[in-house]
Amino acid sequence: MLAELLQRNKTEILESWRRRILETYPADSSHFLGGQKDQFLNPVGHAVRQGVEDLFEGLLGDASDEKLREVLDSIIRIRSVQDFGPAEAVGFIFLAKAAVREHLEAAVLEAGLEKQLWSFESRVDRLALLAFEVYMLCREKLFEIKLRSHVSGPFPIHQRTKQKDKGQQKNSPADGTDGCDAAGCDSGANDQIQDNTDNDR
Repeated sequence: MLAELLQRNKTEILESWRRRILETYPADSSHFLGGQKDQFLNPVGHAVRQGVEDLFEGLLGDASDEKLREVLDSIIRIRSVQDFGPAEAVGFIFLAKAAVREHLEAAVLEAGLEKQLWSFESRVDRLALLAFEVYMLCREKLFEIKLRSHVSGPFPIHQRTKQKDKGQQKNSPADGTDGCDAAGCDSGANDQIQDNTDNDR
């Protein structure tokens, strides 16, 4: 049975899967994430190590979608705010297939377990769909946080709009005289009349 092979080779498969995931990060980050074991100093590496093990157990067992989403969230929540596009953020799920085939493909072919392997890989594909759902929820939540911060930050939109309106009102007179009050305009007109009179003399 394929399940027995997967369980017997669990340690090697998980190590291969983790290594492949860490390789999606830049080289310097990958080295640190794979080498530092302290979960407080290396929360990302810890999330990957623990997450893939829980996901692997979920693929072998009958874990509910809700449970799998919780595990996926611990990894994807981090990747959704890093320099990954959607495909890269959730693509680590498919790396499970490569990890399994790396260690079991020969044994699977020898035992004639190809159909069971295809069935397992179908579960991996379904897990990837769940991962994309989780990714989209994380991105939506991030957008909401940014929008809320923009609206209610130190200079909220409605306050900036009010300040702009006040500035326009201050520069534009309320009586529509283009900045010329009655006394000022009359004074200017009187000066012009006086000038003309002087010239006539």
